[in-house]
Amino acid sequence: MWDLTNRRVTRQTLADSGAYQFAYTVDGNGVVTQTDVTDPRGYVRRVMFNASGYPLTARPGHARGTADDLRAERHQPAQ
Repeated sequence: MWDLTNRRVTRQTLADSGAYQFAYTVDGNGVVTQTDVTDPRGYVRRVMFNASGYPLTARPGHARGTADDLRAERHQPAQ
């Protein structure tokens, strides 16, 4: 499903009728800072983004309890 107003995917339905749902957190300028992705089994994966839109951290999907953080670093190529 596509959110026409915000131009984002909110739901993706699979061939077996399972679905992923997407919930977005935005800053005061409407820039996405975080996305929660819920898989068909109800597990939520949280991805946080930097000001340039690149992923900073991702929490693996867990139905309950706390999740370990996965951190991504983006390096500029050597010149």
